[in-house]
Amino acid sequence: MWQNAWFGEMADRSRIRQSHLDSAQIPTLWDPLGVWPSARPWLWAGMAVLIGSTMVPVYVAELSRRDDPMTDFFQEWASARNYLEGLPLYTNHAVTIPRYLGKQDLNASDLFVEVNAHPPTSILLAISLGTISYRKALLVWNLLSLAMFIASLILVWHGLRIPFSTWSLFPATTLILLCIPLLLHIHFGQLTLLLLLLLTGVWAADRANQGIRAGMLLGAAVTIKLFPGTLFLFFIARKRWKTVLAGLVSIALITLLTGLVFGFGVYPYYAHQIIPRVAKYRGLWFNQSLPGYWTKLFDPPKEYRYIEPLTRSILYACSATVLTCTTVLVSVWWAVRRARTPTALDLAFGLTVTGMLLVSPITWDHYLLLTLIPLATVWIQLPESLASRALFLAIVIAFWSWPYKVFDLTISGGIVHGVAGPAHTLTIGSYQCYALIALFGLQIAGLRRLEKTSAVGGVGRPAP
Repeated sequence: MWQNAWFGEMADRSRIRQSHLDSAQIPTLWDPLGVWPSARPWLWAGMAVLIGSTMVPVYVAELSRRDDPMTDFFQEWASARNYLEGLPLYTNHAVTIPRYLGKQDLNASDLFVEVNAHPPTSILLAISLGTISYRKALLVWNLLSLAMFIASLILVWHGLRIPFSTWSLFPATTLILLCIPLLLHIHFGQLTLLLLLLLTGVWAADRANQGIRAGMLLGAAVTIKLFPGTLFLFFIARKRWKTVLAGLVSIALITLLTGLVFGFGVYPYYAHQIIPRVAKYRGLWFNQSLPGYWTKLFDPPKEYRYIEPLTRSILYACSATVLTCTTVLVSVWWAVRRARTPTALDLAFGLTVTGMLLVSPITWDHYLLLTLIPLATVWIQLPESLASRALFLAIVIAFWSWPYKVFDLTISGGIVHGVAGPAHTLTIGSYQCYALIALFGLQIAGLRRLEKTSAVGGVGRPAP
């Protein structure tokens, strides 16, 4: 049987760091519910062929589209072109779209994002791409992003010693192709896969006891997008001051470099003119963070009449946001402080990433790609209980699904003309937020289970 051959191959890996992952668990990684074990490889092979024939053309079309749509990458590219042509870095898109894309008749959707909403350092990444056409620049960026994604997968696979065989290519390929956040990332030309590689590098460097490298990578991530700064909590709670200091130095050096290139006045302008404009996106449908959840319920943006609040109260929105985000951060602090083994620290790092997404002012659907480490660390230590495995599967399905389609089907009038009521926000409209909360709970449960196991017999070596 193929399972016996695979088991024999994996059993040779006696130095698996996760000592709680015994050989009996290995075949269940790709089939957590244990449905029809004898047919498992053939089912996955058939699914890989079916999904591949359907989704590969979709990915190719996204990578090779010949029109010039307005995507998120346009923000970085247009700002880079502004710099090269002597215009202000954050010139309004009412000027840059006609100037660079040749589109003269602009509508509301073209100017939904009026100016580049990203920090100045992110524009440095696009300086060289600003010298070529937008369509070519977007293709180059997407290809680089896919390479970063593969590198992140390899880092996690190698770091966790996840068992892998030829048969594993089928489920892995199927799950990657079905990952809607990945497809959306390519469609919009986002920065998330760069952040994923940086944060995976932080995790790998910390596991190798390379604190300075971990801090430098974390600092780089914070200068590109601000919300990864939550991960400093993981190192502060462990009193890894070398890593914290390296992160702060990295932020200072990269900020200095950005200021030398663009002029230091760009930072006050970004703080006073750009960040306030970004705040209005917090209450949009697709924001799945806790601040977004409470904003949609109590203080949705008045200029976008897409959401009807339960009751309009800034006090309620702010109070609920502070209470729930504080609960998440305190839980992360408690979990990290009690982590005593490498396995527990892996789970605690993943917990911090999940907490980061929950407390971020904005968590778009493609940000869910950042749950690679949280999902992987939970996946390899799932308990045998059917409830835990079914919950994990439901979380993955929620993350992998297409919220645009879900909302279009569940909002009367669709996402173009419809208005979501409070019942929608409390239920299907926040399903990915609830999935993040469920993942957070699974991680806490896993850490408590490891703590109990350690108290009985000890698991692994003490954490550094």
